[in-house]
Amino acid sequence: MSEVKNALQERKKAGFSSDTFSGVPVFQSDALKMRVGGSPNSPSPAFFRKADLEKALCNEKQTNIETGLIQVTALEDIIQEMKDCSSSKWNNVILVPPGGKL
Repeated sequence: MSEVKNALQERKKAGFSSDTFSGVPVFQSDALKMRVGGSPNSPSPAFFRKADLEKALCNEKQTNIETGLIQVTALEDIIQEMKDCSSSKWNNVILVPPGGKL
């Protein structure tokens, strides 16, 4: 439930005015996209805990929590989009388990 609360807080910061969140929240930041050979389809880590994402942002030298915009999506939506579209933006996502590191 604490991660749902975190998801609602981040969505509110992004301008969404919902008091509910359906599904398992997954947290991401474009500041953590991995640059592999300059490819626009670089892998992007997604975290199940907001604290893990914040820790990863703090470990990045070029960013900090204040400048790294956090996006929240439901895991179920990611999976559905991957199933529905072979060119989904989620095809390059790396799911980082709770407590996991990059």
